[in-house]
Amino acid sequence: MSDQRLTYLINRIDYGGAEIGLVRLLSELDADSFEISVITIKQINPDLESEIPDHVTLHELDIRSGGSFQTTLRAVQQIRRTDIFICSLFPSIVIGSVAGTVGGVANIFSWRHTTSRNSAVREVLYKLSYFLSDGVFVDSEATRENAMQMGLTERKITKLPISGVKMDTYPDVEYGSPNDPIRVGTVARLVESKGHAELLECATRLPHFEFHIVGDGPLAAELRASPDNVVCHGRVSQDELYRLWGTFDMYFQPSRYEGLCITAIEAMAVGLPVVASDIDGLSESIVDAETGFLVEQGDIDGYCDKIQLLGSNPDRREQLGTAGKDRVSDHFSSEAFEREFVAAITESHNSG
Repeated sequence: MSDQRLTYLINRIDYGGAEIGLVRLLSELDADSFEISVITIKQINPDLESEIPDHVTLHELDIRSGGSFQTTLRAVQQIRRTDIFICSLFPSIVIGSVAGTVGGVANIFSWRHTTSRNSAVREVLYKLSYFLSDGVFVDSEATRENAMQMGLTERKITKLPISGVKMDTYPDVEYGSPNDPIRVGTVARLVESKGHAELLECATRLPHFEFHIVGDGPLAAELRASPDNVVCHGRVSQDELYRLWGTFDMYFQPSRYEGLCITAIEAMAVGLPVVASDIDGLSESIVDAETGFLVEQGDIDGYCDKIQLLGSNPDRREQLGTAGKDRVSDHFSSEAFEREFVAAITESHNSG
């Protein structure tokens, strides 16, 4: 018999950092300790649904298509009977914090994953959700500071990484021959905040390097006009992504803003050195000159210099990559994440 009823509300389950983090967390939680349900506002990607453990109950509201009254009713009933209610991403954190408060849920948590600027209306809604929540999870010091600027007290905030990494699931880097082009990889949603425009400028300046972009999103059509040395893979299966990880020589994340970037951490788990913007959560996970290089955001010359430095020095790539693997194992493992998450929600449940 599970001790606690845990319900998670999220916009959808698809290929994004918060969503992937949820799927991995569900795989780690003990089914004997938690009765777990997940409610999604939109449809669930079937590729990821297959990775969710069988003991997790799914309520797919699919609001855009009208959903069904029965599914919505079951979701409402689930919220009212839950012990711990976690809401992730906008607008789920607003909907969830209000629904949980009305339903009398004892422990409501909002999970903040980004440091992006909000419109005035969204800012008000975020503040409302935080006010109604018993606690707020943040995935980095940058998101902690952002939350505190919105009026949250330190007491209400708990820092938890967006996801844990299973080290043994990632391949080792398979470096090509010295005559092969250097392959620079990036894995991210195709949105402006991830810095794909900066990546394309770097690709134009470094025609002898191959740049591999993995992901899908609103900018997909624009990227079809990329330089010849850019390969756009689109969205790929998890097995194909694991294969691609092993073929890269380095990882590039020129984001304009980030919480804790899980794909940069995954790159380190593979043993890849990382070149990234010196911003927000990236500067927390990557140690400059030790596991990769941090460059001022938007500094194309700086990005190119570090990519060229690593491209010409395989020993340096290996040195930084090895240090990155050690850092992920010590600080971002799935086991450590599961322990911290359970400790956070259990402490709140017991005190409530």
